Amino acid sequence: MIMQDAQSVDFVMDYLRGRGLTDEVIKEAGLKWEQYGHAIAIPVEMDDGRIRHKYRADPRVPPVRSKYFCDQGLSATLYCKKDLDGAVLAVVTEGEFDTLRIKSDGTTAVSGTTGASSWQHTWSPLFTGKVVVVWYDSDAAGYAGAPKAAESIAHYAKEVWVAHHDAEYGKDITEFLTRTNQRFTPELLRSDPRITLVRARPSEKKPAERKVFESTGEKPNIEAVLQHYGVALQRKGVKMMCPMHDGNSPALSVDTEKGLWKCFGGCDTGGDAYSFVMKMEDCDFKEAKKIIETLLR
Repeated sequence: MIMQDAQSVDFVMDYLRGRGLTDEVIKEAGLKWEQYGHAIAIPVEMDDGRIRHKYRADPRVPPVRSKYFCDQGLSATLYCKKDLDGAVLAVVTEGEFDTLRIKSDGTTAVSGTTGASSWQHTWSPLFTGKVVVVWYDSDAAGYAGAPKAAESIAHYAKEVWVAHHDAEYGKDITEFLTRTNQRFTPELLRSDPRITLVRARPSEKKPAERKVFESTGEKPNIEAVLQHYGVALQRKGVKMMCPMHDGNSPALSVDTEKGLWKCFGGCDTGGDAYSFVMKMEDCDFKEAKKIIETLLR
């Protein structure tokens, strides 16, 4: 290992410890410095057991595009969901580092891999009988996304609370706890005046209990396939962020009636559900068909 690599590794450890992560949690999570990507790699286990990575760009330099990017093929999944087994209390956060910070303080935590606006209703039954706190970033996306996730979870959990903290002390949970020099405890949520806690109630209509990946006619349900890869469709005519390339501008357009998609950004390509999976998984049509058939079961 050359000196620059050693310096990077030392910096990463100091950075993670400075955010309140313990060495034990860092090791268990498999966080590591990715030399060639100049980023901190976060392994994520997918539902099929495969490992994909999210990356936090080198914190020492301004990001070229985005602070976070991911491997091709990383889809929406619940990070650290295995920790929910046997847990009585669980915190739902917006990001992996926040999840690992709460875990370092001794409480079970999970997060979706695709951000505040794409909670999957199929995750909600995992919280059956638990006390749940949904604590997202103190920004527009967090304020909008947390109540939706909480309303879905409330159909199954014993009780659900939405927490918001004063953004003056940082956007995310880790920044808030670090700047206020506190550890996470359940008591903190009720005792700190900088945190607002609101009881969540189930949405009026229970999320559909049908299989998420149904077929519609002769063509695969492209909306369901896209949802598997973390793309939550917006109203007709509105472009979405494309998971197949880095970028800060929405570029993905989807026609659910025709079962077609088109990226007007870095991909500059389009097609049907099969071609989408082929591009995401870097596979041929035969393999994409097999993947979709598995999703549609």
